[in-house]
Amino acid sequence: MILSTFGKRIKNQRTGELFRLLLYITVLILFYCVFFRVVLHRPFLLWNDQWFQYNEFYKEWIRLIKECLHGNGYPFYSWNMFLGTDFFSSMGYYCTGDVFLPMLLLFFRNNIETGLLIETFLCAYLSGVLMNCFLKEFGIENASNRIFVSVLYTIGGQAILYVGNYMFHRFYAFMPLLFFGALYYFRTKKHWPFTLAVAILFLQNYYFMFPSIIFLFFFCLWQEWKRNVSLPVFTGDFIQLVLCLFIGFSISAIIVLPSALSVLGNPRLESTGQSGLLWDKNVYYGLYLSLTTMNPWNTPGNIFYTYHDAHDNWFNLYIGLIATITAFYHLVKKNEGKDLAFFLFITLILALKPLSSMMHGFTIPSLRWVFLYQFMMLFFAAKGLEENNNKAQLIILAIYLAGFAFIRIQGGAQKWIDAIANHNHLVLIYASLISGILIFLVFCRYRKIAFLLTIIQMTISTSYYYCRMTDGIQLHYDEAINPEYVDYFHEQDSDKMFRYYLDYNLNYPVNYLNRNKSLSYHMMSTSSYSSTYDTNIVGFLKLADCGNVLDWNMEVDDPYINTALGVKYYIVYKEEDLPEELSFHYVYNLNHLEVYENEQFKGFGYTNGKIDHLADNTDPKTFISTTYVDDDAFDITKYNNLSAQKMTVLSYSTNALRSEIYVESDNILVIPIPNNKGWIVEVNGEKVNPISVDGGFLGVPVAAGNNSINMHFKPPHFKAAFFLSAAGVMTFVLLFIIDIKKNKAIKL
Repeated sequence: MILSTFGKRIKNQRTGELFRLLLYITVLILFYCVFFRVVLHRPFLLWNDQWFQYNEFYKEWIRLIKECLHGNGYPFYSWNMFLGTDFFSSMGYYCTGDVFLPMLLLFFRNNIETGLLIETFLCAYLSGVLMNCFLKEFGIENASNRIFVSVLYTIGGQAILYVGNYMFHRFYAFMPLLFFGALYYFRTKKHWPFTLAVAILFLQNYYFMFPSIIFLFFFCLWQEWKRNVSLPVFTGDFIQLVLCLFIGFSISAIIVLPSALSVLGNPRLESTGQSGLLWDKNVYYGLYLSLTTMNPWNTPGNIFYTYHDAHDNWFNLYIGLIATITAFYHLVKKNEGKDLAFFLFITLILALKPLSSMMHGFTIPSLRWVFLYQFMMLFFAAKGLEENNNKAQLIILAIYLAGFAFIRIQGGAQKWIDAIANHNHLVLIYASLISGILIFLVFCRYRKIAFLLTIIQMTISTSYYYCRMTDGIQLHYDEAINPEYVDYFHEQDSDKMFRYYLDYNLNYPVNYLNRNKSLSYHMMSTSSYSSTYDTNIVGFLKLADCGNVLDWNMEVDDPYINTALGVKYYIVYKEEDLPEELSFHYVYNLNHLEVYENEQFKGFGYTNGKIDHLADNTDPKTFISTTYVDDDAFDITKYNNLSAQKMTVLSYSTNALRSEIYVESDNILVIPIPNNKGWIVEVNGEKVNPISVDGGFLGVPVAAGNNSINMHFKPPHFKAAFFLSAAGVMTFVLLFIIDIKKNKAIKL
């Protein structure tokens, strides 16, 4: 009877704690909604390319799934993106693995913007609730402390790369579940929570899962060290967690394996040549002061701005002064040497460039490790709050302020702090510091009031950050052109699969309409915004002088290259903007934009009157008359008496194409899509091996006479990934049953 009453009381306490936590997060969400949408008239928690990436990527992904449900092929390939893209693999860490996809597909497939907004809110709730569960398992007994730190985790840190970015937020919202699962295993020897957490996080973003696993390893090593377990016990625990890790990965393999193998071949993963052991001194200063204030790294006059790339900048650790001081207080206590050792080791990884580069697969240095560092600071802060020695914490505050004063005086003496140029940043630092000190003094007597003031202070800082970050952002279509116009005129054309070139003056990713996207992909653009384009055409990018092949954007401005890529229409402001090298005739107007047809249009598939090896090509002009074979060993002498012919597209689906072509003699059919290994090609019912032409495009050998070509696409390694996922799910079910039976045996 007594145990039953005690159990109900604990349950009621946990229910009340959860209600309070959800209430606080709801108030914050409502504030952001009202403040940004009603008061500031700005996009909610989105800026720069995030709006484009996730709205457009999800729209295309859901379109492919809808087509699949209507029997129009599997959702593997996107004809609309870039020059044709293995969407299933290349967008694995953007959207295809998102566990929220069923919600978007069922309720928001016609309004992705609203669906992603709801997903952001759900991630905010998950961030707080899962952090609260982790802190409970971590040994934080005071409910108020758990709630406070959970809310800090929900809204703390560099807002734009945490809450404001779907890719980051949807991963870090679930991340506490991973560490909860590990601690839960240590306590109960149950495997399934950790295994499930691994599967979810791999699906949410395997790219971030990689450094998180490294952090998790050191976290578990530290926890076992603190528990004083013997080496055999530690080895057994470690082996079982690794097995659970593999099972969790296996569950997610159907998405993760094809995508990871695809991305591993991307040249953007190569080293950029940055070397050296240490960061610029400004990075270290910035990291130190980011514990006091948010980081306006793109604000003019930022004192600690060092490099042009955000990956190299100092990222924000801001969790409020109370949390910072209590974390340090816990770490310097007499009996917490093991905690201090773990803290210093993780700090070393953050501080050294070669180590912190692990967030980018050990390629380029990146300070994104701070997201894990911030997580560590928060659970140490929770420990410090439990100990509640305000006088000792005042000493830590004094030491921290001394460090701040040293940086400020040194900067003034060396004249690397320009008070006028850095006015905004200095005001922000001082305002955050002064308000933090005042709140901390309140904390010494009234903890709950101080907690509330800290949340308000951080919310104001985050709001300021968004105000700065969304200045000047343009998120609209040009009035001259809209999807309905394009769709209408596209339907009037008897050809299929042709492409456009859009000569648009706002050519950068924050606009809906530019050459990179060409009206959200649906114009069969010759270029697109994607950091994971098909690596098979790297040779073409260099040959066509498309800019830095390691960059996110691909530009094709050469008219001959565009013609070879199947560009039928040029959209320009006036006729004088058309390239002089080609012939055009006027077709129609899109309001004040004019559309001209390229009279040299070659079609979506064609043969040329000449075949040569790519190594012999030096002039882009010859692309419209010559097919270039990439393999120098390929025998081209057998191709004689060639003629230029166009392929006729009969039908296509999301992952297949059916066409035909008549040629007078043996030739090579050029289809201007990347020669991805996932393509299976049949000519007149017989399977043929495509060859790489024109720097990485699909070449199909065809014989004299009529040729019927059937192509279908399946992501490389998809079959192996499917069976691995099936095996992973079955193993997880078995693991779950074993854990349940183990629990019943313990009760008996």
